[in-house]
Amino acid sequence: MNFLPNAELFFLSRKKLVRKSTTSLFEGKDVLLIGLNAAYSPTDTEMVKEYEAAYDTFIKDTEVDEIYFVCMNDPYVTVSYTHLRAHET
Repeated sequence: MNFLPNAELFFLSRKKLVRKSTTSLFEGKDVLLIGLNAAYSPTDTEMVKEYEAAYDTFIKDTEVDEIYFVCMNDPYVTVSYTHLRAHET
């Protein structure tokens, strides 16, 4: 198991900017944390699609509890990208 250093992540919750530490989000879980360069980039979008397609098998066949994506975009762009992805699937 690898250990993730404690850092703050920013996201939107109920239209408000929220900060949470990686420790509070991931403590006690084995997670796969994947960094994206940018939401909406063709390469990253394709990678997200591949992980979505393989999610159930990947979780079943590994010791990973959850998969998370982080990106360098601000939370507003990330939420917009998430909504777009939800409508595509």
